[in-house]
Amino acid sequence: MLKEGPFNGFFISRKNIKNIGFPNKDFFIYKDDFEYIFRVEDNGGKLVLISDALLLHPNRTFSLIGLCKSSFNKMVIYYGLRNSIWMCQRHNRPLSLRSRFRFTLIFFTYIFTFRWDLLKTMFKAIQDANKGNLGKQELTNQTHS
Repeated sequence: MLKEGPFNGFFISRKNIKNIGFPNKDFFIYKDDFEYIFRVEDNGGKLVLISDALLLHPNRTFSLIGLCKSSFNKMVIYYGLRNSIWMCQRHNRPLSLRSRFRFTLIFFTYIFTFRWDLLKTMFKAIQDANKGNLGKQELTNQTHS
């Protein structure tokens, strides 16, 4: 039995969909798949891996350079952090060690590179998660200091 997985490739029964509904549209982007899986588990559903299944994803590449570049993208930082915090609070689960490490590394990178605008984005994400302020947010007003 799986504990987590992305939307790309898992199957869910109609019974589960009837019980928990559809993914949270207020997440807009990032972590909606994990939040949905938490809801499946919280309602007694199970995830099963079909190891022989072949999945073709449109974004087939992963690179450390791409991950580093995305760390300077306000949208990626804001929605990734906000949704992660809200989801873990809502479902009474700890933020994963990987996420804590990544966000800590990003935080210090912003300090050492004087990216105060991105630090403000992080703080806004934390504040909005704690207030339950979900949905699409305007992030363009924050400029580089």
